[in-house]
Amino acid sequence: MLTSSTRKQSLLAACLLSLCLAGCSKDKKKDKEQPESPKAMAAETVPAKSAGDAPVALKSATSGALAYLPAECAIAMHADLRSILANAAVSAHLLPALREGLKKGTDSSKEFASFLDVTGLDPFTNFHEVSGCLGEIPLNGQDPRGVMTVGGKIGSNVFDELVKSSGDLKKDTIIDIKGQKAVDDDGAVFTQMADGSLSGGNDKALITAAIGKPNAFASDFDALGKSDLSIVIPAKTVTMGLGMPGSPFQQFAEKIDGATTVGVDIDKTTLTVKIGTVDEATANELAGMAKLLLGQVPKEGEGMEAGLMAALAAAKTGGEGKQFVMSMKLPADQFEAACKMLAEKIRSEISSGAK
Repeated sequence: MLTSSTRKQSLLAACLLSLCLAGCSKDKKKDKEQPESPKAMAAETVPAKSAGDAPVALKSATSGALAYLPAECAIAMHADLRSILANAAVSAHLLPALREGLKKGTDSSKEFASFLDVTGLDPFTNFHEVSGCLGEIPLNGQDPRGVMTVGGKIGSNVFDELVKSSGDLKKDTIIDIKGQKAVDDDGAVFTQMADGSLSGGNDKALITAAIGKPNAFASDFDALGKSDLSIVIPAKTVTMGLGMPGSPFQQFAEKIDGATTVGVDIDKTTLTVKIGTVDEATANELAGMAKLLLGQVPKEGEGMEAGLMAALAAAKTGGEGKQFVMSMKLPADQFEAACKMLAEKIRSEISSGAK
């Protein structure tokens, strides 16, 4: 049975799991398996368990999480989980630690395990991608409004199975949003989209906007191209950030035109940032300022810090038309070190949680 606490913890754990995976690298195999066709995936079933442990054949669906990003996002992100999980370092170090966490980890991971038990889902095979939306930049320590959508090979009646298994769920927590059923449990809103994607967050307005499949950032993500982790920041958000007190870039705050994009390509171990400006002169001036600041990055450090500092110091900046562009290449061994460190941290939390 999923309690109110379980539902909230499960949603949080799913988000954290997705972001953990998005933070590590992959090493694409030359003979990488071709993805299944939507038709083939639709013909499959995902086994699940109901509250009474009776097997339930969930209807399969292939979803696209990017389509559910509304225009109200102050920051939009997307992570290709399947691509990230193909990495040798993730498979060797991070994946075993995450699986251990689901079996005997912290309270939140145990709650998430309950969610998986009810639905029969395996997050490492059923979750293919995740998109996230922040309603605003969190300031003064406040909790940001946000919504996250996990897509992949997910049974289209997962939501119904979760509702059935929740014995303490009050009738007034089941709400209707644009003709679609959702749960609003003390501000934590959860629903399942028509294509099977699971969406949850702490803001009903953002969930409502997402249900319409607004696809508000399609052109921005298309311009980014294939990236393991992609971030799009609208011009108004960048303008506000640059104009904040103490920012060395205040003079550029009113010269931003177009979204800022961040793309991480782990196959090439590169990170690229592009900022749209009003003209070529502004893009070049911004590049000069960034180069000056990067030149002040300390060259000393130990371990991962030394590698990161070296990468920052060697970052290339410049203007491409009206866009400021910064690219940096990270050492491949630093990605593996990051996965090892994260795996150790997960195991440490497992150990402390078991005491």
